[in-house]
Amino acid sequence: MSRSVNLDLQLRQRRSQLLYLIATIIALIGAMVALWSLRKFILPSCAGALAAYVCLPLITYLRKKGWSQLWAILCLFALFTLTFLSFLGLVSNVLPDEQGEIELQIRLRYKVDEKFRQVMGLHPASSQGNLFYSLVGREMRPFIDDLDGMLRLSQADQDLYMLLLAGDGERPVSDTTRHYQQANEQRDSTADSQPQLQASTRELASQGVVGSSGHFGNSRFLSVVLELLSRWVVMPLVFLILLFDNGVIKRFFVRLVPNTYFEVTLTVIDKVNGAVGDYLRGTALQSLLVGLSFLLLFILIGVQYQWAVLMALIAGVANAIPFLGPAIG
Repeated sequence: MSRSVNLDLQLRQRRSQLLYLIATIIALIGAMVALWSLRKFILPSCAGALAAYVCLPLITYLRKKGWSQLWAILCLFALFTLTFLSFLGLVSNVLPDEQGEIELQIRLRYKVDEKFRQVMGLHPASSQGNLFYSLVGREMRPFIDDLDGMLRLSQADQDLYMLLLAGDGERPVSDTTRHYQQANEQRDSTADSQPQLQASTRELASQGVVGSSGHFGNSRFLSVVLELLSRWVVMPLVFLILLFDNGVIKRFFVRLVPNTYFEVTLTVIDKVNGAVGDYLRGTALQSLLVGLSFLLLFILIGVQYQWAVLMALIAGVANAIPFLGPAIG
């Protein structure tokens, strides 16, 4: 009798274990599917959580000064919103018009080829190149050819450029742009005879990197911006939720820890929180100071305010990347 009871109990345990295993696998698959479906919102959510984590000491400081939590968070959120809207205004101001896009495309294409030849020593007197060309030049050449194919003017843009030369634009085409386009056209006769470059351009066009005629799809800029805004609207929501959290999420996960490891877990969390928090806040302060230094220098040397802010922002954000960030800045 007792033996049959033990067998029945073992069968129930195995069934329960199998049931738990199946439920765990289904839950993991469901979580993976949900994460894959919401993958576009992972980066904005992480950015919002990081911003809230960095700003927690500021909220604590304001509350010690007599501010209520609601007003402290709302004022901080309003400051971030104004900063973001100001940045969008600066970006919209520096975006070129149709004529500016063509001139910028011409200039960029000429400068990429010019700088590559200067660095690699590919001038008429030395067509073999220098030491850099012998080391990495041949490997970089296909990339430069692909970039050159992306920057080539389409037939429609070439027709518009001819109209601009005839004086139909809002402003005359500069002599520098004329010179750059003449140099680009001289290289086109050689580039058109290279099947590899033509194939690379067609491949880029099929992937949507460039237009079907070989130029950037600038007409889709507005749709891209709207799509990005629809994704990043999650960031302020996560930011506000975590600031109003008051440690509820942390206490929920701490309760899952067994009593044996409760004190050790709290100690580890406190030390990790202090170390990571100090590092992130120090990095944010350092990036802010670097961005302000770049902005002040650009303004002093006469760079336009919109471009100065944009380049200072890029330098400040890039400074957060170890080793490579300062070089980018």
